Amino acid sequence: MERERVHPEIWWSDIYREKNCQQHFELRGGANSGQFRILYLTNQLPLPAHSGGQLRESETLKRLSRDIAIELVVLTNQFERDRENSALMLPYCANLTIVRSASATEGYEPHLPKRVASYRSSTLRPALELRLAAGGIDAIHVEGYFMMRHLPDVDLPIVLCEENIEYLLDKTCEELGDPDSIGWNEIRHLEHEAWQQATICGTVSIDDLEIMRRDAPDIRSVLLPCGFDHVGVAPPRRHADGAQVVFVGNYSWTPTRDAAVRLLTSIWPRVLQLVPDARLSLIGAGADASLRVLARHAPSVEFVGQVTSVAEYLRSADVFVCPVRMHGGVKIKLSEAFQIACPIVAAPEALVGFPQSARDAVVIAETDARFAAAIAELLLDPRKRQRLAARAHAVAGELPTWDDAATALSSAWRESISLGSSARRDNLTTDPV
Repeated sequence: MERERVHPEIWWSDIYREKNCQQHFELRGGANSGQFRILYLTNQLPLPAHSGGQLRESETLKRLSRDIAIELVVLTNQFERDRENSALMLPYCANLTIVRSASATEGYEPHLPKRVASYRSSTLRPALELRLAAGGIDAIHVEGYFMMRHLPDVDLPIVLCEENIEYLLDKTCEELGDPDSIGWNEIRHLEHEAWQQATICGTVSIDDLEIMRRDAPDIRSVLLPCGFDHVGVAPPRRHADGAQVVFVGNYSWTPTRDAAVRLLTSIWPRVLQLVPDARLSLIGAGADASLRVLARHAPSVEFVGQVTSVAEYLRSADVFVCPVRMHGGVKIKLSEAFQIACPIVAAPEALVGFPQSARDAVVIAETDARFAAAIAELLLDPRKRQRLAARAHAVAGELPTWDDAATALSSAWRESISLGSSARRDNLTTDPV
């Protein structure tokens, strides 16, 4: 028989209620029962899914909420936006709490990595202490090492999911001359500390998992893959005119923004010299004013911005490009191009996390000049586009599904609970009477 659960209506004590409208927003969800209960801490509302990370979280939580009670806690820099969209997640949560990050109004803490400094809150940790003291939580899930500092000291299993090995991203930023980067060795130290605090650590790509196991062989680490079937695998199609180039991404994410700037300033002018009637469309949310200005002044470029579905734009693309030059995670945008059977030109770093068959199905270009030449060659060669489209179609059929991804995460949660129970039993048997 399932043991009795605690289902608190209100997390926040009286000292927090006064600030609720401005700082905290809580709703009772529609999924209130399950085999066990997870407190899930993340840095953005998963829906609507305008980034790969949001898509991964929303697709897995939709499936897992059928059997598991999930108390979703969001510490966000987009408080108004996420509060406005909160109803989208309610069917998949037992409780939903949205907390405003102080960084959005007070700026960053000095001398901290940007990912850590971006998510500040003086109230979240004590509020979590209150909730966890009430009982009923079987395990805690945390998205990203930078969120771990908000957890109080509790005797509960923790699953930490790393969408990227963050210190490697910061190392690349430093190498590219980012003036705001902080020493990546310091970031690696903080990230490794977070891994040690977790019962189980997961990565979304096998490449990152190998790095984690090399860096920290003593921790329990597992693969928590993305799914790739949300667009639907389309058959190869004929690309007639050979003029339309498309790039998709969340431009608030540093690797994607860097790729967009690289594309607009160095690669695209070279393409137009070779194919003057070529057209480029940039799809996705999160672009700042400077990137929009850059796109507006680039010839034959349309900045489309946020769209409901990228599928229609990918179906009209003669070439999909992914000039991302930072390692880490899995590029959901690239998987969507495989699903729509697009001919693809990509930087080698963009293929991290994909199988070898994916590398054989795209044109890989390392330099800006080679990237531009590869795009132009495909635009001018319909037969080569068709061959690459067929290969992309084949790759899409090999990739994991979102059901696979949900199963892997559920298994990690169950294992963490089992490990936590074993550790508590061991403590009881070794404690003196």
